[in-house]
Amino acid sequence: MQEENYSEKQKLLLSQTYKTIQKLKKLNETLIILTRIDNSQFVDSEQIDLSQAVNDKIKELTEFINIKNIKITTTLKSVERQINPILLNMLFNNLFINAIKYNLPTDGMIDITLNENSIVIKNSGISTPIDKENIFSRFKRYDTDGASIGLGLSIIKKTVDF
Repeated sequence: MQEENYSEKQKLLLSQTYKTIQKLKKLNETLIILTRIDNSQFVDSEQIDLSQAVNDKIKELTEFINIKNIKITTTLKSVERQINPILLNMLFNNLFINAIKYNLPTDGMIDITLNENSIVIKNSGISTPIDKENIFSRFKRYDTDGASIGLGLSIIKKTVDF
């Protein structure tokens, strides 16, 4: 792809092929994660302070939050759970990245509430009707740009159930 002797048509084809390969790679990795969850391969767990994990994830994603000028508000109770840190990281990545990605293009908000029984992450995204019966189905996509492979919410559900 870095060669200069390709025609514009060849460069376009290479670019499209590369994007397709990256999407297939992401699909493969995600299906492996789902299979590992199904097969209970994330048995190692630690006592984790979820409020600290939320704050850490916000810090980790600060650049993305700042790019869209998103205001974050939190109401976090101190909650500790015995959980696999890899699964928690995947769960928070999916939840937070969705809250950022599907937020307003600029000047949005994300409100995070954590208590003993739940974590709620709300954003100011554009209200799009969601098929509540199939929201956690594999390959169900709600974006129109084609970047999603439709497995993020399925991973969230599997992780929480696990």
